[in-house]
Amino acid sequence: MQHVKIDTPQYVCFNQKTGEIFSIGPSIEEGYQYFEVTEEEIEPIKTFKANMTDYVVAYNRTDKAFVLKKNIYIEHTEQFTEIMPADESAMYDLLLTVDKKSKRCILVQVLNY
Repeated sequence: MQHVKIDTPQYVCFNQKTGEIFSIGPSIEEGYQYFEVTEEEIEPIKTFKANMTDYVVAYNRTDKAFVLKKNIYIEHTEQFTEIMPADESAMYDLLLTVDKKSKRCILVQVLNY
């Protein structure tokens, strides 16, 4: 008996503002931005080796296309325990704000003209 593999297009539906993934599969969800991916790209998610929340959608400026990116988690948090306040007299291009309550870091572009 011969086996025939039929390639079904797979899509990632996501929130374009946050990059948060809403769904992955052969259907397109109404109201969400989407792009087509290969079976290999989503294999870890579909086989439950990784969670959907371990990935985010980002825009690749070089290719001018959306891509699926794996989040990077830092395990050694003791390296980042000392937080220095911003110097009001200094000029910054970017400012990293640490929200200890929600355990998040926020990177903000500072416009000093």
